[in-house]
Amino acid sequence: MKPTTTAPEPRVVHYNKPQLRSMAVMAQHEVAIWGRGTGKSDGLIAPRVAHNAFAMPRSMGALVGRSYSQILTRTLPAMMRGLERIGYRLNRDFTVRERGPKTWELPLFTPLDWHNFIHFRCGSAIALVSQQNPGSSNGPSFDYAAADEAKFLKREQYEEELLPAMRGNRDRFGHLSCHQSTLMASDMPTSPSARWLLEKEHEMDEQCINVILATQFEVSKLQHAVASGHISPASARVYEARIRRLQDELNLLRKGTTYFSMASSLDNIEVLGKDYVPRMKKLLPDYLFRTSILNARPDRVEGGFYPWLDDDTHTYIPPPPAYLSNVNNEVLAAGVKDCRKDGDLVPGIPIELGPDFGSSFNCVVVGQLFGQQFSIINQVFVKHPLKIRDLAKRVAHYYQHHRPHACRIYYDHTMIGEDAVREYGFILEFKRELESLGWEVQLVYIGQAPGHHEKYTFWGRVASNADSSLPTVKWNADNCEPTLLAMRLAGAKQSRRGFEKDKSAERDPNADQAETTHLTDACDLLTIGRMLTLGGTGSRDVGLVFG
Repeated sequence: MKPTTTAPEPRVVHYNKPQLRSMAVMAQHEVAIWGRGTGKSDGLIAPRVAHNAFAMPRSMGALVGRSYSQILTRTLPAMMRGLERIGYRLNRDFTVRERGPKTWELPLFTPLDWHNFIHFRCGSAIALVSQQNPGSSNGPSFDYAAADEAKFLKREQYEEELLPAMRGNRDRFGHLSCHQSTLMASDMPTSPSARWLLEKEHEMDEQCINVILATQFEVSKLQHAVASGHISPASARVYEARIRRLQDELNLLRKGTTYFSMASSLDNIEVLGKDYVPRMKKLLPDYLFRTSILNARPDRVEGGFYPWLDDDTHTYIPPPPAYLSNVNNEVLAAGVKDCRKDGDLVPGIPIELGPDFGSSFNCVVVGQLFGQQFSIINQVFVKHPLKIRDLAKRVAHYYQHHRPHACRIYYDHTMIGEDAVREYGFILEFKRELESLGWEVQLVYIGQAPGHHEKYTFWGRVASNADSSLPTVKWNADNCEPTLLAMRLAGAKQSRRGFEKDKSAERDPNADQAETTHLTDACDLLTIGRMLTLGGTGSRDVGLVFG
């Protein structure tokens, strides 16, 4: 029996205003800059890909992300919930990472391996496309694309690889506005390399959008009148003919049109609950709260301490771990929130930590040296009232699946002092707590903490890769957003002691300490400590590092 291409049974589903407006506009190209919790994956991407899949049976779409880990652990679970919310059932209406039943038709472009595809019962498919594998979008011929967390995408790769692949099945679907359509969803871009998304606002013709909305409103009124059953059959036929004409007009209006929208988490407060925003205010750094929750446009620190920091040069997309490739969809839906999702964590060697301890904020930045690259792979932190022991527990929990349970911790003279209420220094407290949790800990003392000018000079040499005797240093773009944000916000100043990192915010009781210089200091310590010990643990060659 040939499968039906109609949508599932109607049901009452709540959508917020930005979601409803997007569905009404349905422009061929959309850029949605929405705060966290506004329902981008389940209430924007899921309805759009379902509409496209069933409007274009046997089509091929692309679900685009920076990495497979992002797609599998964040985008796909939420999108699956969104599909099920509107009546599409897993293994009844669609399958994930496997071909559907043999009774289902196949897409016009049929993949040989279904491991990175979604299959709908109408014969359509969606490819999971990751930018971490250059050229992964070159093979298929796509009819449409949807991108989640678009602020992390590389613009050149998106425009030079994905967009040229949007060439499929024009003879079948070329008359539809959803053919060759693009949807890019993201919370507010915070890095300079992602500002191109905000520039898309200038491509929107607001007058055209208003005409689309007015026309769609007229269609909805006519459809409601027909569905109510309160008009005669003759009137219903007249209304239905009018609806078809207006829908043809809408299709023409939507073709080539760009819709740019912005929304904050407050737009979804009915779903999130009144406690969501205050809770995020407490949990998130202030800058992230303003940009990712309130969707405020970002400001930027000029003349910062790390002016060389560039996402394209100094970050990388980690490879997909084997664990995510083999895990079942139920585990994916529940979420993987430990080191098993980290494809760059090298098994068999210890992790390396650079700490920063204080009364209100305690953190470690995590790295590993492998080959000629020192990778900054993560950071872990706790805020007051949590203490150093709580930080140790979080590190041990996140890395519970890493073997060996061993770490190397770099520290300087600031971490060995004792005070009237502490039996031993900060670093020994952290070490003993980790050891009590079953970890083997090696402490590496680097001596006197380098001065600000030394650190600035050090990073200038390392970031430029000018010294071939030093490994390259790069940050995991998936995990290290808090550290990278703190580095972007770290200012510089001139004082009586010369050029310094501006650490004044650490003394501000109203400042969010995750956005101040704590994480940057931990990153300094970790990286300098690792470079100082290249010749063997404990050996210090100051000239090698500081020139």
